[in-house]
Amino acid sequence: MLRAQQDEIEKEMGQPLSWEELPKARRIAVYTDGRIEDTPERLSQLQDWAVEVLGQFVRVFRPRVAALPKDLEQMGDAFASEAARKA
Repeated sequence: MLRAQQDEIEKEMGQPLSWEELPKARRIAVYTDGRIEDTPERLSQLQDWAVEVLGQFVRVFRPRVAALPKDLEQMGDAFASEAARKA
């Protein structure tokens, strides 16, 4: 559902996203380089980046998630069953 909108979503986000298939879930993420050992200045930059990206995620994904079918949990069970059959 969201994956079908990947190009539009990434355009709105202004950057490519990582679309990850996990064993029991899916994740859409964006990553940047940084470590807890970075300088205080760099940690401040990372914090600013995280706040900005979180705002972008909310703006871009909130209406899309709200439009998803309300029985998404049941659909997830169906996807899991289909994946198990294919394995």
